[in-house]
Amino acid sequence: IGLFAFKANAQIVQAPSVNDIKTYTSQFDGKDTIVLFDLDYVLFAPQDRVLRYAGEENNYRSKHFQAILKDFQGKEIALGKDKVPMAEYLISQVLFTSKVELVSPGMLNFVNELDKKMTVVGFTANGSGKYGIVQNEAELHLSRLKSLGYHFIKDNGRLLKGDFPECISRVIFTNKKDKGKVLLGFLEKLNKNYENIVFVDDRLKNLISVQNTLKDLKINYLGIHYTELKDKNEVLNQDIADKQFKVLARKHIWLSDKEVEAMLNVNPDQKS
Repeated sequence: IGLFAFKANAQIVQAPSVNDIKTYTSQFDGKDTIVLFDLDYVLFAPQDRVLRYAGEENNYRSKHFQAILKDFQGKEIALGKDKVPMAEYLISQVLFTSKVELVSPGMLNFVNELDKKMTVVGFTANGSGKYGIVQNEAELHLSRLKSLGYHFIKDNGRLLKGDFPECISRVIFTNKKDKGKVLLGFLEKLNKNYENIVFVDDRLKNLISVQNTLKDLKINYLGIHYTELKDKNEVLNQDIADKQFKVLARKHIWLSDKEVEAMLNVNPDQKS
């Protein structure tokens, strides 16, 4: 999709690269535009291959997580003074232990430079509270953004005119709620009205949800379906993925790709 003159009230386009996103956002007036970025698979992604799924198609990661939910249904584990569902405990081990990296080397500088011209806000389906061994999901995700070098998380004091608990350090945590509905509440709390909203997400359904929410408002909307991670993902080594989830279920720890590769290389006959 090439450069276009943005006139429509609502539009969704595809962007296979950061340069494409840059082209689209360059057409907007900075002071009247707010740009929302999903976190997972847009600003960063897990390093381990089985976790690097992006999009809405059937995937190997989902198969294993569904198996965890089924196999450990009704089971709990003591965590301090509390008991938590075993499936939540195991999935939280993956969330807490897995390392992340930039989806694209160019995304960091682009977002930090864009934040000097427009209002940049993170917009994630992730939760913001306690989950399994993770004491605070919001703090975990914000620390990852900070460690990678994103600047927009530093201050939201001038952004909102009232309390909006889902927004922490300029990142909106929807806690799995519909992104369109959560955004509507966020817009009502902003200090100023924006003429343009740009939303970058790897999931088309989220872009459509926001589009439907904004259709009756006098706001220009551009949804950008960012597909770079999906387009460049390597073929998954299922032996490694199977071993990671087998160890997770048995020993309650998450091993990285490199750790499992070393294990399988030392014991080549024990891949299952």
